[in-house]
Amino acid sequence: VTARSLLEEQLVQIPRDLAAMRLIADLDLQANKLEEVRRWEERMKTCGSQGEPLAIFFQVRRIMAESANPTEAQMLEALAACDKLLALRPTWAEAAALRGFVLQRRGKINDAIRDYESAIELGDTFAMLALARMTASGTLLVAHRDLGKAVEYDLDGKALWSAEVPGIWPAKPLQNGNILATSNRGFVREVNRQG
Repeated sequence: VTARSLLEEQLVQIPRDLAAMRLIADLDLQANKLEEVRRWEERMKTCGSQGEPLAIFFQVRRIMAESANPTEAQMLEALAACDKLLALRPTWAEAAALRGFVLQRRGKINDAIRDYESAIELGDTFAMLALARMTASGTLLVAHRDLGKAVEYDLDGKALWSAEVPGIWPAKPLQNGNILATSNRGFVREVNRQG
């Protein structure tokens, strides 16, 4: 018996269970089953006013996962969806953090930081800690969970350095100049600037 099968069984019993749908959509997103995520988005939309924001949330996450280098059109679609999401649920911290992530991927670092700060003000301190940290030298260290790597950016959004870290969760700059990267695959790695 898998977690997914238990969740699917829950949906047979309670077809509009958004919590179960969200968990399954998260599993599909992590497995890069993007057509399945799209299917869950459609199903979430049938759940009324509570389902629509969740469907949009997964739409943005799916768009950002579709390509390591999303086109400007994809970025603008994701940003417009984030704006719609925040109009529907202005106090949803995860939505603010997601908008920050989209802006960050567009290279709009200062705008992204403002959205991350908004997420923190709304109560989502973990999102900011998991995604980005300022370094002592004034750069931004980002744990790109979707790309499986840590990337350091200057404040103009230019990537200065990156290291592959499968399943990256938080990344923290260390005083010695190295990066401490934690993975959801059960390891912690100290990475130097040479990789």
